[in-house]
Amino acid sequence: MSDWQSQVPEVLLQSMSTIPDAPEYWVAFSGGLDSSVLLFLAKAWLDAVQLPERTDLSSVRPSIALKAIHVNHGLSKNADQWQAHCEAITASLEIPLTVEKVLVQPEGSGLEAAARQARYEAFARHIPGGAVLLQAHHLNDLAETLLLRLMRGAGAAGMAGIPRQRTIVVAQNASLSPAREYHLYRPLLDITRQQLEQAATCIGLDWVHDESNDSHTFSRNYLRHNVMPLLLQRWPSALESLAQVAENSAESEMLCRTLAESDLVNVGEGSTLNLSKLVMLPQIQQRNLVRYWLQKQGAGFPGRHQFERIWSELIAAREDASPVISWAGGELRRYRNQLYAILPATDNIDAGGPLLPGVPRLTAIGTLTLLKCGKANMADKPRTFVRVALHDTTSPQRLSADAFSIRFRQGGEKITLKNRGTKTLKKLFQEAAVPEWLRQQYPLIYSGDALVAIPGIGVAADFLPEPEDDSNQWVITVA
Repeated sequence: MSDWQSQVPEVLLQSMSTIPDAPEYWVAFSGGLDSSVLLFLAKAWLDAVQLPERTDLSSVRPSIALKAIHVNHGLSKNADQWQAHCEAITASLEIPLTVEKVLVQPEGSGLEAAARQARYEAFARHIPGGAVLLQAHHLNDLAETLLLRLMRGAGAAGMAGIPRQRTIVVAQNASLSPAREYHLYRPLLDITRQQLEQAATCIGLDWVHDESNDSHTFSRNYLRHNVMPLLLQRWPSALESLAQVAENSAESEMLCRTLAESDLVNVGEGSTLNLSKLVMLPQIQQRNLVRYWLQKQGAGFPGRHQFERIWSELIAAREDASPVISWAGGELRRYRNQLYAILPATDNIDAGGPLLPGVPRLTAIGTLTLLKCGKANMADKPRTFVRVALHDTTSPQRLSADAFSIRFRQGGEKITLKNRGTKTLKKLFQEAAVPEWLRQQYPLIYSGDALVAIPGIGVAADFLPEPEDDSNQWVITVA
């Protein structure tokens, strides 16, 4: 054991052993105290775990890459100096560094939130699938986050604090490259800022100081400099106590989520909620389910006042009424005893074009995915889906660019359904109770110029699959 390792708190060294296995690790490196300690420990840990157990060369473990990423927000006059510092440190440690300069646009979200958003977008552009991104959040960060959320009236989900780990899904880009996932992990959440300072002194590290951390204008800094010292003076174990609150809240949130998932199976119908079934639940379960369902739909939480209006105005409204509850994250509408969550129009909603195998497409009715037909494809996938068959002129092994595509209503569309004859799209939408506001955004599946299927409604007779032959059949799921 080296001299510095003998002086660093054992709990800090042990924290590195919890990092999950991966072929590649990235450290989010700002150049500050926390990330500097993490970078040094990650390298020392990785060097140790890659040592061969025997002298035989065949026992050498596969090489594991360690890289760093620095996001230059450009918010400080010293930002370029911090970047240069990070470049020098990583060069001395022989760690490849990726640097990206971002433009932070606060608009209505606030400076801190906008900077965080820009930072994660930069991560998404560079972290490859299967990699682990290490971040240096520590116990003081966790305590400050809990107090901030307490002041905002957070529930169990908010009071669960900073998650130790989570999977980040990066959607496909404009060129229809497949989605990928990387893992985010925070090994230092049990470590205090004081322990990190002690470790940095032992190692002899040099780090940059962000002058914005001294400003009491930001709520987090106010807590850090004015509130936390008083709490720790009166209750020395306040950090550990707040960490316990986070753990208890995380367990409560997990129970709430499990209950909501169970209720959603009974109350959910596609992407909507059946109001008749919803009101049969005890109201505390109704609220838990709607909160979870809104989050699942990507609409977030509408705020306490708007949330209460769901019961006082929307659910209590006459059956023929059309109440709307709107907030920044979306809006709720009621139509034919169904509750709909509608997201604001964004660039993420599909604009149409080729529907390629295995490439998820986000639409107004959910995520559409084209899969090769087969029992293995549909096992354990309780999703709405349609089966379609291609004509013999198209190879089942390789789809051409226009074999399937997504289009939208233009007017006058018709489709011939088995045993139902030819129907207009307008008539089918009416029969299927598709709300007026959704009809122009409803995805239609085409093969060439032929309307093949309307997800959730029907498949053209000419494209119906043979029951016993799935060699040229495809499944379009709606999640």
